[in-house]
Amino acid sequence: MRKTVQLYLRSLLVLASFSLASCTTVNMPKIDFMGSDAFSEDVKNIDTSIPDVDEAPPPPTDVRSTKEWDKSANEMISVRDNYVTPISSDEPLSTKEFEAEFEDKKNKVQAYKLDDPVE
Repeated sequence: MRKTVQLYLRSLLVLASFSLASCTTVNMPKIDFMGSDAFSEDVKNIDTSIPDVDEAPPPPTDVRSTKEWDKSANEMISVRDNYVTPISSDEPLSTKEFEAEFEDKKNKVQAYKLDDPVE
């Protein structure tokens, strides 16, 4: 068991040394992200109409606390959960009553259309 751990540590040490050696052999190009002339020119030409952070208005103080928001939300949830759909006391129409009401509505629509101007 001890030899296995020692072998593991040695192999880890060798791999670490190889990875470090490989990092030093790679030549990274020198890229100047922030020091370019175009960027420094843009910095000089920043719009001065943008207000400074110090000119920002103070944060509001009349905002409800999180406990008050939670209380209001829970009240709304309880109102929603306690809502009972009203049960209609109307008896369903019989077939004859339905057809009579349908004809009545159809006649009202036709009467409404009669006063439309003719194109």
